[in-house]
Amino acid sequence: IDLMILFAVGMTFIGVAGNQLIGFEGRRRECAVLLSTSMTRGQLAKMFLLESFIAAGISLISAIPAAMMLSALFGKITASLMLTLPDVDNTGAVITLGLILWAVFTAVAAFPISRMRKMNIAGQLKYE
Repeated sequence: IDLMILFAVGMTFIGVAGNQLIGFEGRRRECAVLLSTSMTRGQLAKMFLLESFIAAGISLISAIPAAMMLSALFGKITASLMLTLPDVDNTGAVITLGLILWAVFTAVAAFPISRMRKMNIAGQLKYE
């Protein structure tokens, strides 16, 4: 089960990183305009990092009620099938995994930040 969790987190990380890069490619001109008019590269990098932090936080926090509801439903299904599952209290492990996921998905912002640092501002602005 631990290997499956690791595999799922890895696949999710790859998907989120790909989405971040695709999103950056779509916003490349906007970033160039921001850099040329009002922001430094450091401020834009902080904005990317904060955006990833908030998005990952909202998705992980909103997953809590959904997980609780599905867990209760799964418990009812197994009870109706007359199956018993051991009661395991892994609250600490779940919280730890959630915090690790939050950090990992926030760190995904490093991909668009590295692309932004290599971006040629003049080349992007010539079409504006």
